[in-house]
Amino acid sequence: EVALHFDTVPSITNNDSTQNSIVNMQPSISEPSCSNIIKHTNIINITKDEMLDMKCSNNESTQDLNVNIQPSIPSSIEFDKRNIVDFGNDIVPNDSLHEDEVAQNSESDLDDNFLIDISSNNFKALSHNSSLAEKLRFMSNHPIQPQYDQLPFNAYKIYFRTLSNTDNTQIPRNWLSFDGKNEKLFCAVCLAFSVNKESISVQGVQVSAKNIYKQIKVHENSKTHDEAVYAYMQAKKVKDVSSLIDINQRNCRVIQVQEHRLFLSRIIEGIIYIGRQGIAYRAHKGEQAYTLDDRSMNHGNFLELLMCWSKFDPILEKYLNIAIEKSKNRSTLSGGRGRGSLVTFLSKTTINKIINLISQWIQEEIGKEVKKAKLYSLLIDSTQDVSVTDQLAVCVRYVIQTEVKERLIQFLPVQSSKAIDLYNLIKNVLEDIGLSLSNIVSQAYDGAANLSGIHNGLQALIKKDAPQSIHTHCFSHLLNLTLTQAADSCSEAINLFELLDRLAVFFSQSYKRMGMWKQNVIKNSVGSEKMLRLQKIGQTRWWSRDVALNNVFDPLFTPTKEKHRFITVIKALLAVANGKDFDLGAKSEALNIINNLLKFETILTAYVFQSLFVLSSTASSCLQSKKLNYTQGYKLLHNLKSKLIEGVNNFEIIFIRTTEFIEYLQTILEKMDGTDNIFWSSTFMKKRKLFKKKMSGELTADERLVDEKKLFEVEVYKVVYNNALAKLSNRYIINEDLIQDAAFFDPRTFSKLKSPGFMFPEGSLSKIASMANVDVLDIQHQLIEFAQNYEAIANIDASILYQDCNDEFFEEENENHSDMEDDLKCALSEKNRCKSCISCAFLYVYTLVTHTPNYNDLYTVYKVILSLAFTQVSCERSFSILKTIKTRLRSTLSNDKLEAFMFMNLERGMIVPHDIIIDRLGATSTEMKRMLIG
Repeated sequence: EVALHFDTVPSITNNDSTQNSIVNMQPSISEPSCSNIIKHTNIINITKDEMLDMKCSNNESTQDLNVNIQPSIPSSIEFDKRNIVDFGNDIVPNDSLHEDEVAQNSESDLDDNFLIDISSNNFKALSHNSSLAEKLRFMSNHPIQPQYDQLPFNAYKIYFRTLSNTDNTQIPRNWLSFDGKNEKLFCAVCLAFSVNKESISVQGVQVSAKNIYKQIKVHENSKTHDEAVYAYMQAKKVKDVSSLIDINQRNCRVIQVQEHRLFLSRIIEGIIYIGRQGIAYRAHKGEQAYTLDDRSMNHGNFLELLMCWSKFDPILEKYLNIAIEKSKNRSTLSGGRGRGSLVTFLSKTTINKIINLISQWIQEEIGKEVKKAKLYSLLIDSTQDVSVTDQLAVCVRYVIQTEVKERLIQFLPVQSSKAIDLYNLIKNVLEDIGLSLSNIVSQAYDGAANLSGIHNGLQALIKKDAPQSIHTHCFSHLLNLTLTQAADSCSEAINLFELLDRLAVFFSQSYKRMGMWKQNVIKNSVGSEKMLRLQKIGQTRWWSRDVALNNVFDPLFTPTKEKHRFITVIKALLAVANGKDFDLGAKSEALNIINNLLKFETILTAYVFQSLFVLSSTASSCLQSKKLNYTQGYKLLHNLKSKLIEGVNNFEIIFIRTTEFIEYLQTILEKMDGTDNIFWSSTFMKKRKLFKKKMSGELTADERLVDEKKLFEVEVYKVVYNNALAKLSNRYIINEDLIQDAAFFDPRTFSKLKSPGFMFPEGSLSKIASMANVDVLDIQHQLIEFAQNYEAIANIDASILYQDCNDEFFEEENENHSDMEDDLKCALSEKNRCKSCISCAFLYVYTLVTHTPNYNDLYTVYKVILSLAFTQVSCERSFSILKTIKTRLRSTLSNDKLEAFMFMNLERGMIVPHDIIIDRLGATSTEMKRMLIG
């Protein structure tokens, strides 16, 4: 509502109706003083003493305000000639209205922000029971006097009245409004205040009626119209008196709401901080507001954060002090029991609402992005949390403009792992955020039968909704499972990793042994090596074998290096074996581990696997990236396969490296004290020859290899390499038709496309075209044209399209990159862009489609290629966050809050708008709306 100003009114006195317009507001936290906010107006004359009586008090009754109204009556009405402009042959005011504006008149002091809703309700007569506020609110929308070229009447004659006894001064008819939809003229004053609702001006006068101008004059001179005008002016006078109080209280309310929102904004930021850090936000006890000033109690991370923050924030300090004081008062009155109406914004109920609202907003924003991208891939995996609940992570991969994103969209408990139940669950999740199953272009799962089954698995059920989608066994899982099986392929390999696990467990079982380990590491290491820790081998942590091996056998070994990890391990074990503070069992175990580590077969097997892990570690690390595309992932495994084939014949190199290390080790051990009970060998141990019994009918006896070196190469080295090759070849050779189609979009193949007379092989690009829903011939034509112009286009500086990309896997000092690694570095960084990979080509295609539509299909195909999921490590990444959030001490955390905290932790880059969260919180209840919205 706004205060209505007037010029000439009859003198009236205050009446009891003023009391009905005052709202008694009781803010729950703060009641700021507003006595200095009353705005001076020229509406009425109020004495100084009467003005001082108008205090902003929520408990003050309007009966105490005895205001003597003395209206100021001007002697004549004057029309400002400055506002007169020439409009054809007529003179009209400069402030005449357009269709959606209100005429400037004696009520020109209306709030500039006040919006007029020109609807049918503006021309509907109010009932006799309508309140004074409703009538005045109705009048604030009038007059409605549109100005446009084809009005069905003369606007000058209708909207203005000419004073014939003067110099033709034009007086606006502010009571008149025109309904352009129904082409009727109404008297706005009579619509609101007339007793006679059957009047023609209330029912509306058709502009097509005869004598329309005469009817207007007759009505404005009628007694019915005059009575309505007098009622309106009297209502305005009553409103003017109450508006002085209403404006004051509204300003109080505005200030109070703003302070509430500022306080709540700090609470929201504190919750986001807790969520991003993945720490607990509640305490076991001490969460009551009246205990916050007790510093001896632990109030939990969230409340402690606010209390610490309040030392430097006046708003936070003020509201926390008010909340503590009021909470203490209520606790004293109620004896610390019962529920009350006190709102502090610090209760667990309010905080839980905010947490859920943040989670909903993040999920909505991700859903909007995926819907905008349209095409996406589905990534799914599940794991058990600390409360033995099977948690399902649903992630999506999509492309927005030129950026590839993989994000979690839902994290929910699973009651059944059957494929049909998972399908229904995922379908509901996707439909809730407005995603269609038909837009899925690929699915990436692990090798579980309920997910990857081609007949009854989840991928088969989803293919019924998205026939064009492909299924990919997660490349990262595939590689790591291959390496795990290679590590279990022979007895020597099994013995090696069991020995490394025994070593790590041996020192971690006792603080005395661990102390001895730390002491030796610090003494015999330099730099970061002093922080060296032994790695236990986990069944699901495939990288643990690589780390455990490298932490004992230094991968950067050279005979001239002064400090070696292996020597440090031996010295630490000898310190335990010869120490006086250790029992016989520990000493015996230490000696046993030393003698096993110093075996020639153990050291040789360690270097065999180290050579294997060197080949696979780069590929395994790169597959964790979100920005790699399907073809790059395929190339990683293909190149690894090629290197394994080459490595099968490199046993002699590894054997020479092992003998060099043994020679160096002997010189070190001979200088050490306390080595009387340890044994080492520089060659293979002699084994008793076993002969197989010759059976009846056999003509030849069993012949076994006599050379121990050759025997090790055949039974260990080649078994390990061939096993890894076989598993890798059998698992990853899938979707070859798609890979062959995608290869044409690699800039390295453009030279073939540009050659004269080039023809695509029959069936080429059909798979990728069907997935992108484009015509094969069109995409072939666009690709050839793009390839012919690519060299010129690639000179465009497109670095601005990739910003803030971090080089995650390659260090600048490592100069031994293969072409594949250069491609990967290009995909992960804006620096040194190669301009010869699919990611770079897509960059330039996007630049083209922003200027011309001739490459739209090509852009869609590139977008499909980058949207294809080749791993589901985003699900695994969310499981790592799950482990840090839902711990043993927080095992009862509800799934809604768990999902919210995971969103905040994973999507750190998303800026949560405080105003939106506050507005949504205000919509949760009437009290919240009053305090946060007004």
